[in-house]
Amino acid sequence: MKNDFFTIKQSSFMRALLYSHLANIVFGFIVFAVTHWWLKFPTENAVIATIAGTVVSSLLVSVIGTRRLSLPLTVMHQELNKLHEKINESNSTISTINQTSQALLEDLPLGFMVFNKKTELIRSNKYANTLLGVTGGNGPSTQQVLAILKELRSNGTNVNFIDWLHQAKTQKIQDLKRWPMVILRQDEKTVVCDVLVHYNKQDTNDNELVILLIDRSEEYERQDKQMEFISLAAHEIRGPITIMRGLIDILQDELGATFSDEHRELTMRMAVSARQLAGYVDNILNVSRVDRDSFEVHASEATWDVLIVEAAKDLDIQARAHHRKLEVRIPKGLPTVAVDPTSILHVLNNLIDNAIKYSPENGNIIVSAKLKENFIETTIQDFGMGIPANVVDNLFTKFYRSHRSKQRVNGTGLGLYLCKAIVEAHGGNIWVRSTEGAGTTFGFTLPTYASVADQLKAGDNEVNGIMRGSHGWIKNHALYRR
Repeated sequence: MKNDFFTIKQSSFMRALLYSHLANIVFGFIVFAVTHWWLKFPTENAVIATIAGTVVSSLLVSVIGTRRLSLPLTVMHQELNKLHEKINESNSTISTINQTSQALLEDLPLGFMVFNKKTELIRSNKYANTLLGVTGGNGPSTQQVLAILKELRSNGTNVNFIDWLHQAKTQKIQDLKRWPMVILRQDEKTVVCDVLVHYNKQDTNDNELVILLIDRSEEYERQDKQMEFISLAAHEIRGPITIMRGLIDILQDELGATFSDEHRELTMRMAVSARQLAGYVDNILNVSRVDRDSFEVHASEATWDVLIVEAAKDLDIQARAHHRKLEVRIPKGLPTVAVDPTSILHVLNNLIDNAIKYSPENGNIIVSAKLKENFIETTIQDFGMGIPANVVDNLFTKFYRSHRSKQRVNGTGLGLYLCKAIVEAHGGNIWVRSTEGAGTTFGFTLPTYASVADQLKAGDNEVNGIMRGSHGWIKNHALYRR
């Protein structure tokens, strides 16, 4: 059907009406003239005939005009019906596609959650609800999910999801973040996932935040069993190592004066090797305690330079045994710190031990400290081979060792992981700067005692450990809360 059938202009309609009226007038005049002047009807009869003829003419014109006008309207109605049918078919197709997509998302072996611009949970699948431990009803609420995300830890480190989200909303258009090995819950079975988060402020469908949960529970359980075996073996080895170190000390004290320079060098190397082996064992056992929530930090007031000097005594022997020079640069008058001396010595030992390992022959290791606001920042600098930029982010991950370091230096890959856990438990931060081929600097901060004295006293620190959350110091019986 041509398109002009659907075009009914007001001007055309008015012209049609005008022409029909003019036609009726002309027709009436002709009827009156024929009946009155030609047929010689009386005036009254001629008028009656004229009126009757005009009425009949009007009816005929109306019928013809109505049929003419109704034709495009009928065609239009038919086309609208067809369009309506197509819309219904499209809606049915879209509904089918949505149902198929939803079924596909529900069947995927990963959890997903979608939040709108108001950070309201608008969609989640059953698998995500199961991973989060929220079943039944209409699924988890926004408050439940955010409360769970707020407390998460990835490889022993706070995820700080709320802080990340706030930063993304205020500073970025898009952002993608991945947190590996996150413990979601621990009930009958521990649930561990990789968490992937995508933020997109410009999403046109109001899906501003998408979170994916990839179940890694089996791998975590495998690692947990491996760590259990390793810690058991380390515990059994600890006794013989302690005896060996004691015997070496006796030899040095009782017979050291009679030793030749060669024997003295050998016993020193034996002592250093025994100490390193004991350090590996301590790292393994402490990481096992961290993973099992049984590693406690009891902070108290301590003089930082005294602790560093104490750690440097044994490490200086190790440095000289490897032909390195250990230099301690601690200014006088630093305020006291709030630390657990035993655990913080593990941090110093691990960081200085690493600097010795990765320094060149006759290289220097510099230990320094300075006050920064309410924290004391300590740095351990070496001038060795440095660390490639692409592996720096993985250094504090459990068991991680780069391919190059595996070839050149022995180690367990647990030392830095443990350092990060201990420093963060004290309320500080640990970081690393490195230039490949020029050396590496590790640094960490510890709070001054004055800045946290009130919290320590209020927290009955003789019984409880302390850790620093994203909103300040909080009391915690164990090192980690899960």
